[in-house]
Amino acid sequence: TTWRELDETARQGEPVALLQAHPSLMKRPLIVQADGGSTVGWDAAARNALGLG
Repeated sequence: TTWRELDETARQGEPVALLQAHPSLMKRPLIVQADGGSTVGWDAAARNALGLG
């Protein structure tokens, strides 16, 4: 599914639910941490933020 294939109602939906229903919409990994923080992408900065650097 691409963004262009979604109707306007679907586009107005809650973002996390939309990505869960259509994971191919996401171009980069989104990591949501238990404390509510989030990281987008998987570069050195993201790995360091997660303690994996």
